[in-house]
Amino acid sequence: MLNEGAPDVRVRITTHRAEGSIMWSECELSRKSGKGLQRIEEMHSIDEPIALMLLDVAHSQLQKIRYTDSIWEVDAMLDNLNGVVVLERELKSTDEKIELPSWAVGAIEMTDRVSNKDLAQHGMTLTSLLRMLK
Repeated sequence: MLNEGAPDVRVRITTHRAEGSIMWSECELSRKSGKGLQRIEEMHSIDEPIALMLLDVAHSQLQKIRYTDSIWEVDAMLDNLNGVVVLERELKSTDEKIELPSWAVGAIEMTDRVSNKDLAQHGMTLTSLLRMLK
């Protein structure tokens, strides 16, 4: 783990599918810094063999299936977080109001209370996440 306050470094392999078949994959290396709603993210495309090598030595991994529409990125978590669904969207400003879809159980601020990094490193169960909604 890097020093406290150091940027997070992430490797992402995105596999694009159509009708169940893999169409193509994209790989990126990103660095995210800052806290709260305003964070800086820098992304770079990398080759798949490099992405796989970096994932092989990663301290933790988070696997999910991502669905997108014009407003939301919807992540369906896999493995020990199976059943957890995370909705994410980019805000135009920090005071923008968000209206959740009617099917959403509740909301947890992901930027500080729970982050993808926390989920990858420490894991959580659906039950523990639901407790945070109370």
